[in-house]
Amino acid sequence: MAGRKRVRGGGQKQRRGPEQNRPATGRGRPSLPSSRLGWAGILGLVVLLGVGIGASVGGVVAAGGIGTQLGLREGPELRMTVLACADSSTGKNTVTNCTGEGDPGRSGVTSGPWSLHDAGAHYRFGTVVDVRCTRSGDCTVIGLGGLSEDLAGLTLCLAFASFALTLGLGVLAARWFPERRAGRVLPGRRVIRGWLGVLGLLLLTSGVLAVLS
Repeated sequence: MAGRKRVRGGGQKQRRGPEQNRPATGRGRPSLPSSRLGWAGILGLVVLLGVGIGASVGGVVAAGGIGTQLGLREGPELRMTVLACADSSTGKNTVTNCTGEGDPGRSGVTSGPWSLHDAGAHYRFGTVVDVRCTRSGDCTVIGLGGLSEDLAGLTLCLAFASFALTLGLGVLAARWFPERRAGRVLPGRRVIRGWLGVLGLLLLTSGVLAVLS
């Protein structure tokens, strides 16, 4: 009919109200990544922290042993005559302690009996060993074998400490740092390769000293 107007379905654009312009919520909305670690993550960080602290303490002890072997700590090198040795068990480990005597000279070490704690070997009566002693008479055997053991211990402690530190930083960076900043927190590949090379060189040096002892 002529009086009727035709209305095309696609001729007019429907206006959206303010409610329709709001972003979709509910299931269709992307969820933000959670920064909570959870109990498993917290327990993992505590374990890594314990490993790092233990490795650091062990590294300090091993470094002190290297200083003693090289003459950077305690007194000058002396000669001790072993009088007796005894083995004592502490759990699953067996430690050999020895007593002896020697000429302190002008070192300031006591002239009384000297002691070797954790001597590393059961020396026979009359065996003469090179030692460095404190003023109270606590001595440490000097030799390539002892230096090799201390260097190997220091290398292992550095390896465990660096592993715990890197893994802990990786967990924290993955949770709380944006992707752009995570690369600044974690060490690069060159740093990791260089550090592994240093640890390998220290371990190789320890092996060579063990063979020469």
